[in-house]
Amino acid sequence: KLPISELQPPTLSWNGAQLKLQGDEKSSIAHLFVWLVENMAPSSVTDVLWQYLDYPAHGALGAAHLCRSLAENFCAQGTYGESIISQKLLARADRFEQLAIRLLKGLDRVDPLEYVFRRSWRWGNHHLISLAHHLECKEFVSRDFYGSAVDLLWGTP
Repeated sequence: KLPISELQPPTLSWNGAQLKLQGDEKSSIAHLFVWLVENMAPSSVTDVLWQYLDYPAHGALGAAHLCRSLAENFCAQGTYGESIISQKLLARADRFEQLAIRLLKGLDRVDPLEYVFRRSWRWGNHHLISLAHHLECKEFVSRDFYGSAVDLLWGTP
């Protein structure tokens, strides 16, 4: 058997973001979540893990971007089977982005505007404004709470 510690780099990077580990951490739920998404685990599995993320909205946006990147790779291969997989991954990406949107719309104890400015050290120290923009999550960016947050950001001296 291969020890899990040998599979874990101190950071996990793809072209969208970088996941970080604390000094003594061997792995994290966020790393497992990204690995499961990348390996196309069933939604029922990824949804359970998503609920336990420290920053679930960040995770959902990261997963949406990862699914879109994978879909683009499959689509580039050009066969019928890969195009079907690509379509499923795009639908999954939209679903992850909707999870992040519904999370922010459903906040009742925290102001969504306050929540979008929370930085996640694990997700490259991005807040949701910069992460959504960086990962090109267009549906998330088109929402009212995002626009209000950007207005607040640019209006603050």
